[in-house]
Amino acid sequence: AEFGIDLTAIGELVEARGGRAMVEIR
Repeated sequence: AEFGIDLTAIGELVEARGGRAMVEIR
């Protein structure tokens, strides 16, 4: 459950930053 919450929070932060960090994290 923690992972899901973290991924959601990171996804929102990434989108606000630009959306490219998500690809790097994945």
